[in-house]
Amino acid sequence: MRIVIILVMTMLVSSVLAQSDSGVKYARQIDTLDLKKYVYKMASDEMEGRKTGSAGLEKAAAFIESQYRSIGLQPVLNNGTSYRQEFELVKSSPEINHIVLNGQALINGVDYIFEGDMDMPQAKEDTLILLSKTQLESPGQLDIKDKVVAFTRLDDPFKNFSLYKKLTELKPDLIIQIVHTQSLEAFLGASQNSGERGTYMTLNPFERKGFGRVYMDMARLVKVTGYTRKDLLEDGAEISIDYHIRRKKERVKTSNLLGVIAGEQASNGVVVISAHYDHEGIKKGVLYPGADDNASGVAGLLEIAQAFQMAYEGGFRFKKSILFVMFSAEEDGLLGSGFLTKNSPFPLSDITVNLNIDMIGRVAPEYDGFEEYIYLAKSDKLSKQLHRISERVNDKFTGLTLDYSYNSPDHPLQVFKRGDHWSFAKEGVPVIFYFDGIHDDYHRPTDKADRINYGLLQLRSNLVFQTAWSIVSAEGALELKKQR
Repeated sequence: MRIVIILVMTMLVSSVLAQSDSGVKYARQIDTLDLKKYVYKMASDEMEGRKTGSAGLEKAAAFIESQYRSIGLQPVLNNGTSYRQEFELVKSSPEINHIVLNGQALINGVDYIFEGDMDMPQAKEDTLILLSKTQLESPGQLDIKDKVVAFTRLDDPFKNFSLYKKLTELKPDLIIQIVHTQSLEAFLGASQNSGERGTYMTLNPFERKGFGRVYMDMARLVKVTGYTRKDLLEDGAEISIDYHIRRKKERVKTSNLLGVIAGEQASNGVVVISAHYDHEGIKKGVLYPGADDNASGVAGLLEIAQAFQMAYEGGFRFKKSILFVMFSAEEDGLLGSGFLTKNSPFPLSDITVNLNIDMIGRVAPEYDGFEEYIYLAKSDKLSKQLHRISERVNDKFTGLTLDYSYNSPDHPLQVFKRGDHWSFAKEGVPVIFYFDGIHDDYHRPTDKADRINYGLLQLRSNLVFQTAWSIVSAEGALELKKQR
């Protein structure tokens, strides 16, 4: 039986690849000059960094709409008259952000960085519980509900997502990570936005319990508490803490942008190709252009859509529908994709696969000198068949090194849960996430259009196109749903 199953799957994959040959001439329409034009437009000063709810993001949405219309994609919303899937968010930000240790006030953005959606109308006094290394080895055994806890990890504040998740599940009021001064300064430099840390967008109604997370400077903590570094690195230090976080809330409207090429056989399903078009906006007067994150994905998706539409207008008919989606509010917690999966114009059961593009125009430091690679996440987690199709398409057409380093659920950066593909994967939809890695300009003002490798962007976009073409043009309904 095992041999028969393997033979059947091999035949299906071979059949899919045979259909890919007819897409080669359309893949050539993915043009580096057009990709460059799109990236420069989306990362321009005019777009103001594309922050969710901003005038700049609205300009970006209008531009994408105009491109959908020019390409010839069909609207799917409001009885086929609109590309916009509008939705409302709640922007919640600290009105008061106040922490006092042992009677000495600290300054947010200087001595510490606050993140979270805690809302405390009244000030609260407590004792900070400094967790030992031993306790952190088994955090699930701790009784820290409604308490303030701290731990010392003198490394990059971007790390320790897994530990934070485990501690957050125990529902403390506040979690503090004590870090080196240089680590805090690096984090502040990366954000350029310390005054707005702790500002969050959420889908309405408010979805999550308030919590607080703080990154705190070790040197400042030593100074204000009187404890030595050795005291703080060991269990048993007692520190009084007085904190008051009061929030204000306002409504923000934004839109996902959806366009479709209809397939011949509705029963064969829908392939979703997606990218997010929002970014970080303007912080303290500094523009965050977001050329790689994610103007590169927007450019790739538009070129892929145009290639498919040219094939359609040339008489080619796809067996499955192709839904092209530009998500808003990805940077705010995958809110646009979360909204779509709860309000999809197609039943989720009809969505065959999601191919999600987020940052495909740069080279990460670990690949310096060897550029032809792409990180893939999740391709083998929900569908082994999808994984085989992806790898064989790459072998046949693009020859990129496919790196699965971020695929592990135990990876400290938790990349497989930090992109819009995750909203689909949670619902059992097979996904592939295309990603170039973490480079030095990630979420910085230096993520500019002139730093994009446009030849590499074209090659990676080609991989997404050929993979999608293989799936949507195949005869019959391929079984790509989660294998049990």
